[in-house]
Amino acid sequence: MTENKNRVCCLYRVSTDKQVDFNSNHEADLPMQRKACHKFAEAKGWVIVHEEQEEGVSGHKVRAEARDKLQIIQGLCPKRQV
Repeated sequence: MTENKNRVCCLYRVSTDKQVDFNSNHEADLPMQRKACHKFAEAKGWVIVHEEQEEGVSGHKVRAEARDKLQIIQGLCPKRQV
């Protein structure tokens, strides 16, 4: 039953096109991020309800408002009010 579990969205990103491909260990950064997030969510009992990825977008140079994938994630999974 998933109705009692926390529902989360994941955004995977790399800031350079080189990171999209493979690192020195022949591992692609985006699939590694996805695998780590799935493992973390499973350990916490969370359900991933949506995933997006940004390829070659600098979080330092591009404002959050101009990052389409980030806007999608924020719209689907708004912050909780505590």
